[in-house]
Amino acid sequence: MTKKLCCASLILLTGLFGWQNRVAAADDDQTLKLGPVTIVVPKDWTRKKLTSTIIAHEFAAPAAKDDKADGRFTVSSAGGSVEQNIDRWYGQFTQEDGGDTKKRGKTEKKRIAGHTVHFVEASGTYRDLRPSTSPQKDYRLLGAIIETDDGNIFLKFVGPKRTIGEHEKAFRKMAEELKTK
Repeated sequence: MTKKLCCASLILLTGLFGWQNRVAAADDDQTLKLGPVTIVVPKDWTRKKLTSTIIAHEFAAPAAKDDKADGRFTVSSAGGSVEQNIDRWYGQFTQEDGGDTKKRGKTEKKRIAGHTVHFVEASGTYRDLRPSTSPQKDYRLLGAIIETDDGNIFLKFVGPKRTIGEHEKAFRKMAEELKTK
């Protein structure tokens, strides 16, 4: 990679992830200041060590009875439009019968604390983008994309359907009660 291209890439990434450089936990480990907004993560979700530079925060929501995996909640920013990112999330799921995940998914747009928030739901067989992960049947995703002047903030909650279902109200409450500085 040329020096010029390397510098351009660094500038682009700084712009895309600028709010992440200002992300800080507030008074407690569950209160997250994300650029111009603040969210409070449910108390029973456990902070995880970050394994990716794209993820600003990661938490585990306790698995439902008989589920083998916790729910994975991540906070990040990404390039592309809101629609491109929603399509990317839908693209991580396939349907047992070959159906269209996007047609079966749900989206909802709300105005919260002066920000447009896009809620997304999908389910099916989940193909995580992380290396060395295998497809997971009967998974569900709840997502919220918060539009801000500093860029979009992505709240992604994915895991076994039962586990996500048990924590759905807590996820919605966290996103719907976001605060603006």
